[in-house]
Amino acid sequence: MNAGWIACIAVILLNILFYVIWKPYVSGYAEEKGKRLATKEDIENVIVQVRAVTHETESIRTEMQSGMWERQTGWNQKRDIYGGLLKAIGDLEMVNVKIFSLTRGPLQVRSPEELDRNMQEVTSAATELRRWYSLGLIFIEPEACELVKSFIENPDGGLERPDERAVKTIENLDKLRIAIVNTAQRDLGLRRRN
Repeated sequence: MNAGWIACIAVILLNILFYVIWKPYVSGYAEEKGKRLATKEDIENVIVQVRAVTHETESIRTEMQSGMWERQTGWNQKRDIYGGLLKAIGDLEMVNVKIFSLTRGPLQVRSPEELDRNMQEVTSAATELRRWYSLGLIFIEPEACELVKSFIENPDGGLERPDERAVKTIENLDKLRIAIVNTAQRDLGLRRRN
């Protein structure tokens, strides 16, 4: 046998060895490597998309929370103002009841100073009502502000006698309270309870 034949047989054996053993291994490796590379690219695309969705979700959440916070803050302001108006109305009512009892019947005014003290309480309570009215101009329904303004402009119907003025003021305060409660319930979105 000649060296050429040996070389030829060696080359044929190497080719057979390459095609039978090495090629399937290399092609399987390359195929698996390709699948892994494709999977890695797919995962990277998914991660990019998830980040984009997460960012959008966070921006929507922030926007919604901001809107909810503003609505809640506005609702709280309205509630506080309506509460302040109702308290001021109650204070004015109590002072006018005192004035009525001091100017009428057996508990008539014992001294001008006593009536003066009560009139100072009226002034203080009226000032408080005006303060809440002023805040109401910013936050609450115009209807409620108009009701308070009407009362402030003419609380007692222009009557002369202190006892008559006190009675008329008490009547007007009672009407004002009912109207403010009804307006507040609508403005705050509360159902009326029976």
